[in-house]
Parts: sequence; structure tokens; C-alpha cells
Amino acid sequence: MKASIATATGLLALFSAQASATNAPLAIEIEAGKGLAPTGVVQTRTAAGLEVSGWVKKSWPYRGRLFGHVDVEARNRNGDAMSVQQGALFGRTPTPKNPDRARFSLTLAALPEDAVSLSIRHHVGGH
Repeated sequence: MKASIATATGLLALFSAQASATNAPLAIEIEAGKGLAPTGVVQTRTAAGLEVSGWVKKSWPYRGRLFGHVDVEARNRNGDAMSVQQGALFGRTPTPKNPDRARFSLTLAALPEDAVSLSIRHHVGGH
């Protein structure tokens, strides 16, 4: 009877270790542009998938709307892009509280299993 309890406890510990390894955050690579760069990027696992959010910040002081979107690429160990998804910018019009940045958020519903990193860049215009 005691051997069964020990085995069950060992399997539970092994399952917990595997679950935490698969929920480990992916490495984040920021590709900064000439004037705008993603910053403060956070990733959160939800029931819908991996939520990626953060800010796009101006690198020089000027007032005006921020245009474009954010591209998030899931990459494998070789650095090859496996999937690309676009996220819209929110709060693009400057305010006294946030004069130089806009927020972005998107959910990667179908993240490839062999993805090890996310590449994030701001992009103006279409592809």
C-alpha cells in the first residue's frame, strides 16, 4: 500500500515538472525600428492561447498618432519563422498621460509546439 502512494506521489511530481516546462515563457526578441520600438512585452498563457501584450514607444519626442501594427513571429531553434500574427495598436492618439506610446495585445491561439522564441517588431503599412 505504501509503495502505491509513493509511486502516485512520484508520478504527480513528474507530471507537475512536465507541465511547468511546457508552460515556460518563450524567449522574446525585440526588433527595433528607426523611430518606434516594442517595449514592456509580457506573455501570459490563457485558455485561448498565448497572450502577448506590451507597448510601442516613440524614440524621439514629437506629438502625433502612432501608425502601423505589431508583427509577432513564433520561431524555432534555427530562427526560422513558423507563424506570424499581427496585433493592432490601441490608444494611438497621444494623451497627457501617454504622449509617446501605444498599447498592443494579441493572442496566439495555435502556437507551434517547437516554438522557442517570439520575435516582435513594429511595422507600418501592409505586407
